[in-house]
Amino acid sequence: MIDMEGKSFTCTLRGECDNDNTQGPHLHEIDYQRNARDREGGWLVLGSRADELLHLHFTFIGDYPNGMQYEIRCVGGEYDGAMLGISRNQYVGFYSVASVTELWTINLVPLEGGPDLEQNEFDFILQDGRGWSVRSQLREPWAHMPQHGIDFLTVEDQMPMILRGKILSFD
Repeated sequence: MIDMEGKSFTCTLRGECDNDNTQGPHLHEIDYQRNARDREGGWLVLGSRADELLHLHFTFIGDYPNGMQYEIRCVGGEYDGAMLGISRNQYVGFYSVASVTELWTINLVPLEGGPDLEQNEFDFILQDGRGWSVRSQLREPWAHMPQHGIDFLTVEDQMPMILRGKILSFD
């Protein structure tokens, strides 16, 4: 497992999904909602629709009994520098710095029988300041996106989603 304690880093993320009628859960790239109406842009979703993967910077804040705490920001793209926060409806997305008060907690998950992690990867559960876990929520298709539903990332006091980070660099 990667030695991340006390370190800030930039990474890409994938999340476990079992909403697409396949045999059991598997990992999808995490991206943000692109080319949507302004009020829906910036929300995190499962499944990348871009040529370049979403990069996130995790700034280490401290190590606490409930896990390592970080401030998370988007790196590059239209939300460059925006902080990861939570909407009124519990959707996880990028918001202006003034509207975000969230620190995020990472709880590392030991690998149990899944595919081997690459040297620079780690599995974890991401929690907000209340201890609620990030998970995916399938939303039905809309009139302007009739082809399929979308798995948005939300925070809920329910079963967490396992995320896999791939570290690109340490600070």
